[in-house]
Amino acid sequence: MLRTEPAPGAPAWIALETSDAAASAAFYGELFGWRHRQLGRGGEAQGHFTLDGLRVAGTERRRSARHDRWTVRFRVPDLASALEAVRENGGTVDPDTAATAATDTAVVHDPTGGRFALEGPGGDEGLDVVDEPGTLTRVELCSADADGAAAFYRAVLGWQIRDDGAYGGLHRSVAAVGEAAHGGIVQLPGESQTAGVRSRWQPWFAVVDCDAVLNSAVKQGASVLLPPMEQAGAGRLAVFADPVGAVCGVLSGEDRQDPPLSRRASR
Repeated sequence: MLRTEPAPGAPAWIALETSDAAASAAFYGELFGWRHRQLGRGGEAQGHFTLDGLRVAGTERRRSARHDRWTVRFRVPDLASALEAVRENGGTVDPDTAATAATDTAVVHDPTGGRFALEGPGGDEGLDVVDEPGTLTRVELCSADADGAAAFYRAVLGWQIRDDGAYGGLHRSVAAVGEAAHGGIVQLPGESQTAGVRSRWQPWFAVVDCDAVLNSAVKQGASVLLPPMEQAGAGRLAVFADPVGAVCGVLSGEDRQDPPLSRRASR
């Protein structure tokens, strides 16, 4: 499960890289009830999505990507050491978003092509609420080489990784040391790779009714990538790309053993 005060190696933030902040705000506002709060830096795309006044995600201007996309950011004790580990284990640091002292963050790529971000102790953003309807509930890497990806993240972020039998044995659950699982790594099938699907990190959002949310997304122009299905131990889930290509999943009815954790203070 996720926490609003993440342990080292755990998800700390998600941000939508968008070409049209107003359109993205309208789409996710209709879908999850989010509101967009524009910040005074980086142009109109720089901002936060909020739910009942609490931060649930960020937005930033799309750079060189062919379509909008989500970026998952993980907490690390020391950013410089983490970037060195990324390079030593076959990953790369995105030259367009090099680490800065101002944010203590950097965007990197794993050896299979999965794009994500790292955040040191100086990071100034965080999720105010998780694991509740309309908020982040897990993150997942769809990888062209799940074995290689598992070795990379184990070395760089210290994850505990185990096969859990989901998705026909193609899924591994992942967790920061001493923490409950916060997501997974799933092997992309051969036909997906042949069709040009690349390794990617995607967020999953908790919802009350998976089918209803997916129908709402489709009515607004989203494309269904995985129709609603039941997954043992998880619940009912679906995956879609929003009207400008950002991919995420929605999950309802998850059987949680722990109550949701929230930091109930607007910031």
